[in-house]
Amino acid sequence: MFTRCLQLDFGTKPLSDQSSDEASDADFGSGGAAILVNAGPVAHLAVGGGKDAALYVLNRDNLGHLGDANAVQKISAGNSIFSTAAFWQNTLYLAPAGGALRTYPLNLATNMFGATSSQTSTSLGWPGSTPSISSQGTSKESSGESQTIHQRCCTR
Repeated sequence: MFTRCLQLDFGTKPLSDQSSDEASDADFGSGGAAILVNAGPVAHLAVGGGKDAALYVLNRDNLGHLGDANAVQKISAGNSIFSTAAFWQNTLYLAPAGGALRTYPLNLATNMFGATSSQTSTSLGWPGSTPSISSQGTSKESSGESQTIHQRCCTR
């Protein structure tokens, strides 16, 4: 038996961008989406990126339809994104391909991410890494060494 699926919303780049992205293999969506905490002026946020090195912050209730103009925020990750970001204690952790693991603080009053607040000293190879965060309550349990080991496991 088949169940019908109803499309409630969509978000895509403008048609003019889609053709150039296809020609240069720089399309959106090669990285997974991460759901963020429900807080601030836009309660339902998600982030995702792609080969064009752009990380998009989107309103899950209004994905923007056609074009980037309706994104809550667009951040340059510096490198293509093939991984999924992690979000913990109002901080986004992202490790794009060939780049360092970076953190971006979220301002809950504006739902905007600030500039990179810290990053690892080493760059990750292709395809980057999907960060994993371990904690005991509100304190971080993972050390820099365990993060490095985890990154190596995820990238090979």
